[in-house]
Amino acid sequence: ASWLDEGALFKGQWGLGRDTIETEGRPRLRGLLDRLQTENLLEAAVVHGYFHCVSKDDDLIVLDETGGELTRFTFPR
Repeated sequence: ASWLDEGALFKGQWGLGRDTIETEGRPRLRGLLDRLQTENLLEAAVVHGYFHCVSKDDDLIVLDETGGELTRFTFPR
């Protein structure tokens, strides 16, 4: 939770204005975080690594050890 970008969450995702962040945003966030913890709804984990990849048009192509295509992600421009 300490790594959460509250500005992006409150303003971008939830569409709250500066005047409603303290009265609505923070209490709602605290409630959600408390619920996640008390009801064991989330087990946060991270897998970190580096992958060789190339781009082609709107695609990001992840390569395997031999340089072959492992998977492809298509992103709109």
